[in-house]
Amino acid sequence: LPHGLSNALLMSHVIRYNATDVPFKMAVLPQYEYPQAKAAYAEIADFLNLSGTTEDEKVISLIGAIEDLKAKLDIPATIKDALAKTRGVKQCTDAEWDAEVPALAEDAFDDQCTCANPRYPLFSDMERILHDAYYKPILPLTDLEFISQTADYGFVPK
Repeated sequence: LPHGLSNALLMSHVIRYNATDVPFKMAVLPQYEYPQAKAAYAEIADFLNLSGTTEDEKVISLIGAIEDLKAKLDIPATIKDALAKTRGVKQCTDAEWDAEVPALAEDAFDDQCTCANPRYPLFSDMERILHDAYYKPILPLTDLEFISQTADYGFVPK
């Protein structure tokens, strides 16, 4: 898929992933002690006059606005739909996609920009983001919770 389309297909999932209050390991050289991405996303929602009173509600509204814009631009809601719709792109089965996800996650992890992400990702997190973006639209979104499946951060998910 083209780079810009790939970014659009993953953007909302990455915003959800980064919008955390839990002090997971942050970027390699953060200029702050605690996560601030959620507050920054909420501020963007404020600038866009989106709904919400809490930071979570504002970030959910931001993700909704991004998804609405994508729909107006005829950008599919999932990677799977985009692969089926984009001319000149090799089609793949679900099994082929699933088999490629670990290599895609590793390539993304090795990208020079990954260290600038506000939340330093685990391979399993990147695989889950790719899985979610391929199989299921992010909307409707009711909460921002993204619990890493292979990490023990000392708390129990809701």
